[in-house]
Amino acid sequence: MMRALLYTPGGDPPIVVDIPAAESLVRLQKLVGGYIEAVAIGPSVVGYVNEDGIALGLPPTAYARTAGVIRGTMVVLGIEDTDERSLTEEEIELARRVVTPITPDNPLAKLRDRPR
Repeated sequence: MMRALLYTPGGDPPIVVDIPAAESLVRLQKLVGGYIEAVAIGPSVVGYVNEDGIALGLPPTAYARTAGVIRGTMVVLGIEDTDERSLTEEEIELARRVVTPITPDNPLAKLRDRPR
């Protein structure tokens, strides 16, 4: 199992979830509702989002200092080389510092998306 952070639309704080390592691609696709796209969160932390989130008009979920407005569900994992892995406690804290959930009434909800 891989420990991940799950950000969902609505402005709630992210929750820690476990993802089976053997089926991580299928599980990530199910969680984000489509094909995945990676966005950098930190040097060893990556967020996975729906690659068509903007085109589908998915609601704003969070603002990441490294990626701009995130739309739809985002799953955050640790990464080493090209392999996903569980987040460490330090990486969870890093993600919580650089990714801000967006509530519907938050001014961040009106920010334009930054090209990825």
